[in-house]
Amino acid sequence: MKESMNIDQAAGLRKLIAKRAKGIDLGFHNIVRSILYEDEKTFVMVGCKEELVSFCNLTANLAATFAKLNKRIVLFDAHPKEINTSLILGLKAPLGIKDFVKKGCQFDDIIYDFHKRLKVVRDLEAIQAIYDWDTEIKVTFFKEMEKLLNRQSDIILINEINALFSLVLKNVVIVISPSRDSIVNGYKNLKSIFEANNTANFYCLVNNAYSPHQAGEIASKFIRAAKDLLDLRVEHLGSLVLSPEVIRSIKNKKPFVQRYSCSKSSTHIRQMAQKMIMFSSKDSSSYKEGYS
Repeated sequence: MKESMNIDQAAGLRKLIAKRAKGIDLGFHNIVRSILYEDEKTFVMVGCKEELVSFCNLTANLAATFAKLNKRIVLFDAHPKEINTSLILGLKAPLGIKDFVKKGCQFDDIIYDFHKRLKVVRDLEAIQAIYDWDTEIKVTFFKEMEKLLNRQSDIILINEINALFSLVLKNVVIVISPSRDSIVNGYKNLKSIFEANNTANFYCLVNNAYSPHQAGEIASKFIRAAKDLLDLRVEHLGSLVLSPEVIRSIKNKKPFVQRYSCSKSSTHIRQMAQKMIMFSSKDSSSYKEGYS
């Protein structure tokens, strides 16, 4: 029953991607590009709905690691309020873009500071209704977003489970886990997104692996399938092995890279972040950690 449900959900996502790819509004496409920058510093993390908690935990720790590596980062949380990256970071963040659009708050009220180099903004998916926004709100939103990203962004990180931004932006990271459903759905999502956005750079990241060896095998097979079946090059960003500190960090709502900075899990996340920094910039010099 569970396998059937997962297949149905994957099929639904592929139909949604195909529909958006065929009828994607060029105006909306340009709006997303103009707000979020279609360049190497913007990464869209595409996860699986069935593994939302571990996916959000991964994204939260990546974001915190970029800050530790002295990079200014804006993290756009595109998940529902019940389970999202903001909560994993320990932020009590009831407000998001939807609240700003409804004139329930100021723009500054929806920007949450996890660290001086890490800002979090929620409800990014709300911009798909931007044509219906009040003109004054729309103008203010563009102006404030430009200020935020110009001031604060060496890296822009977006997490999503519905393919909206991965159809438009430059760098797409497919997150998979050892489960068969996750690998199959990850490949199908990769194929669908590639068909709609074939100029993107594609990466894969293995989450919740039981060992580095298992993670390596999964990544190798995934990359080989993309090459053989799609003639598509996919870069392996790295893997996160399931460990006690990873589980504890979810329960404690605090990134393990902060609480267990010397753990193997933190080392693996740091290696992923350094690769992403290299891909986002021609400058591949060494990085100095900046906070604890």
